[in-house]
Amino acid sequence: MELLMPAEFDPYEDENGNLLIKDPMNPGGEWVARMPREGYYFDSPGQTGMSADLNLVDPEEYRRHLKPLGDEELEFASQQARELYDNTDCALLGEFWSCGVGIPLSFGDWM
Repeated sequence: MELLMPAEFDPYEDENGNLLIKDPMNPGGEWVARMPREGYYFDSPGQTGMSADLNLVDPEEYRRHLKPLGDEELEFASQQARELYDNTDCALLGEFWSCGVGIPLSFGDWM
């Protein structure tokens, strides 16, 4: 099976062949998601609640700082999605985090 993943995706394979993901905001901490060897999905090991000290930005202020995707980026994404939809049996998922959202969140906060 061939997959396309974001460049930041960097799981660790343990001695049993499981893929483990660490929280990028706490790389020295425990793993936050695990895909069993020969599995298809990542599972979270437990607590997924929000951080007690999470400071949320005012939505209107946040919205003013978003960088909308341009016509060129949208057209490229559309062409890629159409090609994959028409010619593969793959699931299509969108992840636009790198397009200007830019709020550093832990895995639990993000979920």
